[in-house]
Order: sequence, then structure tokens, then C-alpha cells
Amino acid sequence: MIYSYTDTLLDKWVEWSEGFLSQKLNSNTNDLNTILGTSGADNPSRATEFYRIGLLNFPLTNSTQAYDSLRNSESVQSNLGYISYLIAKAKASDPNNPIINNGFNALSAIFLIQQYEEYNSQKISLASILLYLIEKFPIPNGFDERTYLRYLTAGMFCELNTDKDNFITQIVNNQTPTIRIIERPNNIKSTFNTSTDIATAINNRLSLTGIVYEKGSIFFIGNPRDANPRGLFYLSYSNFRNFLNDFYEIEFNNLQNNPFEAIFETTQNQNKIADIKSIISTNNKSQNLRELMRTLEEGSLDAIKILGWSNVATVNKDIKNVIFYGSPGTGKSYTVETNTIGQNKTRITFHPETDYHSFVGSYKPVMDGVNIKYEFVPQAFTKAYCQAWLNPDKPHYLIIEEINRGNCAQIFGDLFQCLDRDETGKSKYEIDCDKDLADYLKKSFAGKGIVDDKIILPSNLYIFATMNTSDQSLFPMDSAFKRRWDWVFVPIDYDDAKQITIEVDATTKYNWSNFIKNINPKIKELTGSEDKQLGNRFVNPNDKKINLDQFKSKVLFYLWSEIYKDEFGTQNSIFKYEENGETTDFLFGELYNDNSTELVKAFLKFNGIEKEL
Repeated sequence: MIYSYTDTLLDKWVEWSEGFLSQKLNSNTNDLNTILGTSGADNPSRATEFYRIGLLNFPLTNSTQAYDSLRNSESVQSNLGYISYLIAKAKASDPNNPIINNGFNALSAIFLIQQYEEYNSQKISLASILLYLIEKFPIPNGFDERTYLRYLTAGMFCELNTDKDNFITQIVNNQTPTIRIIERPNNIKSTFNTSTDIATAINNRLSLTGIVYEKGSIFFIGNPRDANPRGLFYLSYSNFRNFLNDFYEIEFNNLQNNPFEAIFETTQNQNKIADIKSIISTNNKSQNLRELMRTLEEGSLDAIKILGWSNVATVNKDIKNVIFYGSPGTGKSYTVETNTIGQNKTRITFHPETDYHSFVGSYKPVMDGVNIKYEFVPQAFTKAYCQAWLNPDKPHYLIIEEINRGNCAQIFGDLFQCLDRDETGKSKYEIDCDKDLADYLKKSFAGKGIVDDKIILPSNLYIFATMNTSDQSLFPMDSAFKRRWDWVFVPIDYDDAKQITIEVDATTKYNWSNFIKNINPKIKELTGSEDKQLGNRFVNPNDKKINLDQFKSKVLFYLWSEIYKDEFGTQNSIFKYEENGETTDFLFGELYNDNSTELVKAFLKFNGIEKEL
């Protein structure tokens, strides 16, 4: 189990992440203490802890994989490890931020369910064992929850350390086990058969000092005298009780199948969050898990903002209609997501076939048992509109991706008149509803005192849209429509692009930022505009590595088909290489010949992009 509070554990993780885990190592040794430059006895156990709870892709002890990766300047942090680093560092910078604190508590829940005991060749989580005990020894009214759980957990650890097999057998057989408080070496101080026994021990101030594994209950529950709960289980139990109960139910219903092996056994390059999500979702218990995952996502995004590691534009809350525009791959959708963290959202993507009815709604056939009937089916606009009016104290965001890929005049119809807002944020002008929509609104707003025969955008309804400027000729927007929006330009973030590499083969790598810095001025010079330049996230692989196939099919195909196809054989073309002092043009199709790897290297060299050492 974790041998420290989560906050102190993550403090150490931040220290390691910013220390030797981020360095290129020169030592050939595999001794952790030598690498750390310290003989601290806790370092090997820390390394094991970090690996067991999923912060590392490889073990740092008894293995050379992690050190080999570090020497090659590759990250050994898992996705969960990076999220943990972000949230822990942001928590130190802004300890009272509620979003960060929620993310920290969600991390505790992820760490918690990976603490386990071996039993009959199976692994049973400590979280589920304790939840079972809470079910059998319910907390009496009037007792401090943390104090009670501390005593219950102390007994649990005493049994696990002195009579584990018998103790877990009783639990697996759905019996109420006897719990004993046992002093070292084997002196029974107290026995708990019921909740009343635990309550009596608390009232008599039974000391938990000197018992078997006395620190276990502190790390799990925390010290009741401490205002900060801190304990791993208590933080999780207080904030994600429903998620833990889901996990407990699934685990105990599947003990024979042992479905959680993926959680308890870290393997190479394993994404722990993905494993947990897959397992819980498979068992139809995904709602509470989604809440936990959303909390982690919100915490991570907020951490990036707190730490100042993002150039994401922040939109003034008084602005109601915003279009985020820029070159392809600059992070427009990410900017929208960052500005709407934790808020209610309805999302739609426009395309050439989108029309008013697919945006607002229409009558459609639906099944009523075995019969077909027609009823009004609301679409994105109406769903967002109703949610905003029915929840006036909460902002609601209607997000339109790729707004210019649809015919906005046709899609919005007379709704565009409502986009004019007054000083309160409501529509300046109302429009009449057609009968179908009015009938639907009457049902939705019945008894709420909300106008149901007119469309009036409420002040808490925000409309955020993204627009790829390189596609602006698909359906041109007229000036009357444009002036009803505020426009936020999302520039290319070359610093962000430094995180990504182009891996042509196992030994040849190029920095993505260097590539786009070199190519973008050439695109601008040829086209006369910035619209078709490559954004920092034009390619956004999960592992930050663009492989050869992705580079050819996404990057080079775009450059050929959108920019340089008609420049073949001219001085303007970048699809060239130099050999024996002569410059040769090549066609895109030649990138799929047998020598494609060498051709890509020659192309990059011709265009002044140096490989990384």
C-alpha cells in the first residue's frame, strides 16, 4: 500500500519529475540511489510505489527499461503520471483552488483501488475490503466518521497482518468477520463483533499505538485530530463514494474471474486510466466513473492555466457569441474546451448537409412500443436553449465546431436575429416560433413562467464556434452574420509544438516545432496568407510521436494536395531533394516506393530541417 499521505507522495513525485526523470542520464548503473545521488533508504520503496500506482511505464528497480528510456531522452511517465504531476504542482501553487483540489481527490481514488492483498492467487483491493467492512459494521449515528473508520481500518490491518487467509475467506463467503486490535507481538487488546463494540472502544479511548501495522490506518484514513483529512481512503470515500461503491460491487461480483488484473499489474506503456475506464464501463457502471474522469480532465486543464504553460486565450464572460479562428491545428477546439471547463455543454459540428432542422429540430417518426408515431425531436440548438432557460443560474455553452463548413445563413435562418444581445446578455430582438417548436417549448417550459412562443436567447446561453480559416471559402459568411460575433484569433504555438517529434525510423528523429517553423514561412510566401500554415497540433498523436506513415499521410499529403501540387517542377516547390549536387523534384506518390524512408530524410534535409542528436 502507499506508505505516506497522498500530498507528500505527490510532492516527492514532482521532485522526481523535475529531477532525474527529466534528465538524460549518463550513468550505466541501474542503482536507484546512485542515480538520485542519495543513499536514502526510502528511494527504492518510493520507486516501487510510483510504479505500482501507475505513475511510471517501467519499474525503476530490478529493470533496465526505465533507465534505457531516460538515457534516450524518452519519458517514462505514464499518462496518469503526467496528470498527477500537473495537479500536484498546481496544488502547491494554488492550494485553495477547488478544481485542483477535486482533481487531487480524484487521483486519490485512482491510487486507492490499486492497493491490494493477494488471496488464493487473486488480488483483492483494500478499498473493497474496507467497503465490505463498512457494510457489515455500519457507522453509528453521532460518531465522527473519520474516528470510526480509523478504528475499523486499524482492525482490518491487524487481521491482514496476522490471519489474512481466514479473514478474507470470511469476507468472500459473505460472513461478518471478527476484527481484533492486536498489539505486537500478538497480544489481543480488543475484539470487534459489531458496530457497538467499535463505538465502545472509541468511547473508552482505546489506544491504537503499538498495534500491528499501526501506521496503516493513519495513511488510509488520516488523523481525526488533523483538520486536513489527508488519508487516501477518506479523501476518496468523501468525494467519490459512488465510484468506490461501483468498483466494490463489480469486484466482488467477479472475484472468480479476477477482472482487475490490468489495474493491479502495471505493464509496459500501460495507460492506467484507460484500463480502469474500460473495466468499469464493461460492467455497465460507467456514470460515476465518467464523473471521476471528467474531474481529472478539468483539474489537468486548470493546472496548465495556473502554471502558465498555455497560451490559450481566455474569453471575457460578458462576451456571448464567439468564433475562434486560425490555421488548421492551432488548438481552436482545445481553446473552447479550456474556456468551458466544468460547464454544461451541447456540441454540434456543421457540414455541408447541415440545415435548420438538423440544428433546431423537426418532427420525426419514433417508436412507441410496436407502433410508429411522429413527434418533435429537438436538436443541438433547442437542447441548449431549453437547458439554459430551465437552469438560469448556470451557464450553458452551445459549441459549434467547423461553423464555416455549413451554410450559416440556411442553418440559422431567422435565429441569427437573436444573436444581437443587449447589455444584460439577452437577445435584443425576439423572433416567433413555428408551431412545431412552440408546442415543444410549451411542454418543456410548462409551469415555469418562461416565454414559449418566442425565441429569446437568455443571458446564460453562450455560443462558441470554431472556424478553420483555410476553409473559409466553403460557405462564405455575409457581413450581417459576422458582425454578431466576437472573433478570437488562435495563433500557432511553436513552444507547444516542441513537445512533438517526427520519428522517420528508430534512430532518426526531427522536432515538429523546427519543421513547421521552417515550412510555414514558405507556405505564407507562396499563398500570400497565413490561413494554410501548419498549426502546432496539426498532427496530435497521444504519445507525442509522429511516425513515418502519419507524417506522409497527414502532413506531406496536405502540403502536396493543398499547397504545392501545382508547383511541381517550379522553383516554388518544396518537394525536392539534393543528390550529388543536383536538385531533383519528386511526386507525392514516390513517397510510397521502397525507398520512402530515405526520400523523406532527403526531403527534410533539402528544406533545412536538421535531425535531433
